[in-house]
Amino acid sequence: MVKLKPNLEMVLNEYLKICKEVYSETQQRNIRFRCTSFLKFIQNRGLADTSDLRYEDILAYHEDVPHVNRIDRMLYESSIKPFLSHLAEKGICSPGLGWFLHYLQDDRIVAAEAVANIYNEILDSTETNSLQLSSKKYRDLYEVLLSILKEEQLGGGLITIYETAFKLHFIVTTQDL
Repeated sequence: MVKLKPNLEMVLNEYLKICKEVYSETQQRNIRFRCTSFLKFIQNRGLADTSDLRYEDILAYHEDVPHVNRIDRMLYESSIKPFLSHLAEKGICSPGLGWFLHYLQDDRIVAAEAVANIYNEILDSTETNSLQLSSKKYRDLYEVLLSILKEEQLGGGLITIYETAFKLHFIVTTQDL
């Protein structure tokens, strides 16, 4: 049986401490098992630390890990997404990784080849007026904008559309696939 490297075990245990406040014992066991499986997967891909996680690792996990059925895959990935969000909040990985897994799970992500021309057109049209933002600054700005939209009492559906667009744009502009 493959053991987790100490630094991966430490990150997992830190996350599980938070889970104790929110989840039942059974849920905590499931989360531990699923997150351990995920961390072993990335460790087997040669990653030494969660800060090394990239979109291609999330895609490989989604595509390569065998599951009995779609429901089983969704249960595993639904445990991984909050873990990735936790890592992102601590500045360890990109917030786009959890979003990417979410949209993969919902079949909202398509192969890069299918949209290559669109992506190139977007890059060409914005290249001269490019504004470089850090991942954190981008996320902070979109959260401020969502807050303003909520204050203006826009419908929840419209706010969800904006939030989805921001997250997908973040994924497209920051991934290294």
